[in-house]
Amino acid sequence: MARKPHSTEVGNLVRKSMSLIGPQTEIELQKYNAHYAFLGTSGISQSKGFTSSDLYEAEVKRAMFAAGQKVVIAADHSKFERQGLIHV
Repeated sequence: MARKPHSTEVGNLVRKSMSLIGPQTEIELQKYNAHYAFLGTSGISQSKGFTSSDLYEAEVKRAMFAAGQKVVIAADHSKFERQGLIHV
């Protein structure tokens, strides 16, 4: 089933994951300096690090990494030693 993002002023909203994606979201994130950036992940492995299952979400997560002084990954035990498709 293809997802249908809803367009907003700051990017495209993916309703299923309630995440913003797209180039406009990345541009908007460059305006911020955050003490903490909280991110989810599809998987964490020693060889690949943090991964995402979606290319567009991975690009936004990279922008969030750059905006945060400290990054907190929110993940439970099921994410360890799993890999998503895209390295974040």
